[in-house]
Amino acid sequence: MSIIERLEEYITSKNISIRQFEMNIGTSNGVIHTAIKNRKDIRSSWISKIIEKYPDLNTEWLITGKGSMLRRKDKSTDDREDYLTEFALTLKQDLEDLKNRIEKLENLNSDINR
Repeated sequence: MSIIERLEEYITSKNISIRQFEMNIGTSNGVIHTAIKNRKDIRSSWISKIIEKYPDLNTEWLITGKGSMLRRKDKSTDDREDYLTEFALTLKQDLEDLKNRIEKLENLNSDINR
């Protein structure tokens, strides 16, 4: 399988049109479409743009066919996601605590005003 065939597979997996893909990487209308249609590989400058715009695409797979199509998440990405999840849960708990405090203050205020 050639680079252009792997690229076509990737575009299909992203569920986007070839034209949308071309627009995303800044190529002229039909550059990628023509390459796919004629089974001609594309210039390395377009490969650089593709890698820049689609960071989930495994570069080694695109060029050599080795490995999986998509990059695996790295440890630092997992760590950031874990941190953000924990942070969101902390914020949610803080919000619940504030709601409870407001409710208690409102009750106290209404007791005082009776």
